[in-house]
Amino acid sequence: MSNSVKDAFYKVQEDVKATTGGVLIDEQSFDLSYLPLIQWFIDARKKKRQSPYIIGICGCQGVGKSVLTTLIKLLLRELGFRVEGFSIDDFYLAYSERQELANAYKGNLFYQVSRGMPGTHSYKELIAILNSAKKGEDFEIPVFDKSLHDGKGDITADTVPVHGLQDFIILEGWCINLPVVSPDDFPGIMARNEYVNEIFTGLDPDQTAYKVVLQYMKEYQAIWNLLDNRTLMLGERITWIESWRIEQEKRMLSIKGKGMTNEEIREFIRPYMPFTWLYYDEKTRNLNNNDCVINIGKDHLPKAINIL
Repeated sequence: MSNSVKDAFYKVQEDVKATTGGVLIDEQSFDLSYLPLIQWFIDARKKKRQSPYIIGICGCQGVGKSVLTTLIKLLLRELGFRVEGFSIDDFYLAYSERQELANAYKGNLFYQVSRGMPGTHSYKELIAILNSAKKGEDFEIPVFDKSLHDGKGDITADTVPVHGLQDFIILEGWCINLPVVSPDDFPGIMARNEYVNEIFTGLDPDQTAYKVVLQYMKEYQAIWNLLDNRTLMLGERITWIESWRIEQEKRMLSIKGKGMTNEEIREFIRPYMPFTWLYYDEKTRNLNNNDCVINIGKDHLPKAINIL
């Protein structure tokens, strides 16, 4: 099957580049990391004898989750599998609902960003869709346009219909498989990284606002429980996220024509950093229940893949 996977890569390489706004996956990176990863997905599904095989891809902003999802989706389709891939971002609440959430938690800086925090998604809708997918039922993926409302985004009237039983479902997002931790332990986890701790104490000097995020995070565990595979894309340094996110916004600007300024991006990502650190910290201490960890260099290229 590996030769077939490689042949499929050649056929979809340009389509991946066009879909992602110009990201070209080189042959060496594919051979060293993505080929064994995709082959593993195929073998794991066959071994489990189930459809759909639901893959969750987690990683910080700008690390390349959408690019990897696009590659997997197009390549598996080229091999004849029925595949659908989407982001947890597609399930954001409407702009007005997120505004209400921000007003409900005035003074809580984790909820003054426009979107992204646990609680800003229609997570019950996502759970229902994944359950429908497991039964082979038709479902519709909402379409969220991040460029609306000056980059704050909103739900559109469009949907992506999915018909019948899929062989694979790919769900990607920065908070996929984010663990629940004790509120009492959280400040100590932040203190293990000076860069993150400075951000955390600046956002939440009284160390109370983060508890709201942790409470919402409990609701998301029902989503993670539906995953058959948990793959983590981990940048070697958490300090790279800002520059990565700026690069990502430039690509969106080239496609959509609208987006955030660099300064808006810097303010936007700060509230994510303490919670992003959770899976960095858990991976360091070998506590995160991931099935695969892909180590990513600053150039976005995979440096190592560890199938656990």
